[in-house]
Amino acid sequence: MTATDTPGRREGEGPRRFLIATAVSRYPKCPAWDRPGLVQAREAVIELFTGRLGYRHQTALGLDPTRSQLTDQLRAFCKSADRREDDLVTVYVSGHGEVLEDGGDHVLYTSDTDPDDTAYTSLPTVELARAMLRDTPVRRLLLMLDTCYSGQGGNEMTAAALERISQQWRNAAGSGLVIVSSAQAHEQAKAGMFPQLFTDAVSSWATAGHGPQTLSVSTVVEHMNNSLERPGHQRINLTLVGLSGEPPAFLANPRRDSALTGVDLAIQHAAEFYAQTPSAYRSRVGLVEQGS
Repeated sequence: MTATDTPGRREGEGPRRFLIATAVSRYPKCPAWDRPGLVQAREAVIELFTGRLGYRHQTALGLDPTRSQLTDQLRAFCKSADRREDDLVTVYVSGHGEVLEDGGDHVLYTSDTDPDDTAYTSLPTVELARAMLRDTPVRRLLLMLDTCYSGQGGNEMTAAALERISQQWRNAAGSGLVIVSSAQAHEQAKAGMFPQLFTDAVSSWATAGHGPQTLSVSTVVEHMNNSLERPGHQRINLTLVGLSGEPPAFLANPRRDSALTGVDLAIQHAAEFYAQTPSAYRSRVGLVEQGS
């Protein structure tokens, strides 16, 4: 089946881009876990993806989902009769994450998690992969996990996903699961830092100028990890699963303009020279502005 033969797709129409963004900022059973700043973090992700990257935000999930609401809403979207194999689906999940002591599983604390029984009332992160990928048409999924120890959750999701996609995705051109975790398996994540680093990377000339049609997820993650704003205890993790070639084009280049490619390269080279030149030398050759 070719792209133009995809059910429900009009000839000449490109892949559709969908964003589902949620955050658990309030925990009624344990107010000490509340993180009001995650509301703004989620809004920053929505603004970036809908304002600059061409995504439609799916609003059914919303803020502060319970365990069942989170998986049921993701499942309903991915199982919808309107889904197509060429859809580009991005999911952002933010909140508390933990690694259970009785087995090492990574879990998400949802709004109905009981602090006296986290092992039973929290959501195993691997369930997100099962909800979205098991017997669904979704073949191009970017999952952004913005929780503590999320690298562990990403690793577990990778293992679970491999069980499903090895057969289902074998003949799906352009397929792939990309997991970006805001912290490594044994690291905590600073609230609100991931959206800031991600937005800065997408906006940076060093990530891509006017030429490329899409931004490389690997380059974006590399830029995030090289940022001076990144806390030393937190490193972004990237996992690619089930690729049938290059990773799906999740991130359209917001600066795309082939007519400006030459100018763009000159600006990039100048910016790189400025950034890598010692300040004392810049001052001598007149590269430092007055008062800076």
